[in-house]
This record gives sequence, C-alpha cells and structure tokens, in this order.
Amino acid sequence: MSSPWWWTILNFFTLIIFNFHLNDWLELFLANAVIPFAVIFWIYAYSYSMDLKYKKEFTGLITVIFLSYEVIALIILFTNPDLIGYKIGSEVMVRTPLSLFFAIATALIIFITGILFSINSIRSTDRETHLRGYFLLMAFSLITLCAGFDALSWENIFLIILIRSLLTLSSILFYFGFFFPIRLSKNFMLNEENQ
Repeated sequence: MSSPWWWTILNFFTLIIFNFHLNDWLELFLANAVIPFAVIFWIYAYSYSMDLKYKKEFTGLITVIFLSYEVIALIILFTNPDLIGYKIGSEVMVRTPLSLFFAIATALIIFITGILFSINSIRSTDRETHLRGYFLLMAFSLITLCAGFDALSWENIFLIILIRSLLTLSSILFYFGFFFPIRLSKNFMLNEENQ
C-alpha cells in the first residue's frame, strides 16, 4: 500500500546514512513503477481471501491492465520522463494527467476492495477478526483520502506534513488490522467479557 512513497522513504535513509538525495529520475521510477505490482498482489490476496466467484478472471484482468501500464510507463520513463511527472522542491512530485489518472484509478480500486474486505471482516463472528475489520476500515479510508490529496502535489509544507503524518497513522492501523498484537487482543477480549 505504501509503494507510491518508497522514494521518500529511500531518500530519508540515503540522506541520513550517505548524505545525498536520489536523483529525480530514480524517484520518479520508484513513485510509479512499483505501484502495478503492489496492486496485482493486493487484488490476488483480496480475491482469494474473499473467495470471489470469478477470482481468476478478476485477478487476470487487473494483471493485464496494470502490467500494460507498467510497460507503457517504463517506455516513457526511459524516453521522456516528463510525460510521467516532475519534481517541485525536494519532497513534492507533480504528476502528469497520465500518471494522475492511473494514481486515482489505483486509489479507487484499493479503496473499494479494501472497504469490502473490511466490512466482510466486521461481519465475522470471530471477535478478533471483527475488531481487525474496524482497524482496516479506518486504514483504507485514511490512506485513500491521503493518497488523493498527495497525488495533487500540494506545495504547502504544513499540508505535506499533515498528509504524511496521516499516512503514517494509516500504516499503524494497517498493522493492527493485519497483524493484531496478541497482548492487545487478549486485553480487548478480557475487557469485553467483563462488560
């Protein structure tokens, strides 16, 4: 889910450890080329965990569409990267209509499937899965909202900090949704039984 922001994460570590920034082309590559694979893996996991009737067809369709974009994006990145996007300052990437449309389509797919997955978890009779569903519902809603704002390439530093902070919060919520800590789970079950 965090693949569009890998370039900022790597920039942070290269700056801290080696005292240099990644070049603009590599940042553009990391911000775009990894997304299709992240979506394909998520759709595969979603389709099979939800046991969709047409899971093979759905996964296959998404794979064809996103791999096609991947090929087109790589060709453009190696020939004319300005058609994908460009940097403003050190932490803001401006997307062109092509990559912006792809980013919005990706966000919508993740949001819709994520909400359906969360609701399915909330409906579970297993109390831990039920609770995980609420964490996932908040996480998917938050990351989609932030991704939408982030894709518009805001230049206001305070807005950038707010968006990145909320993205960090969504990552924590994803952790609780997918890897609910055993100690927290036991405490929750105990509190629920005492009520």
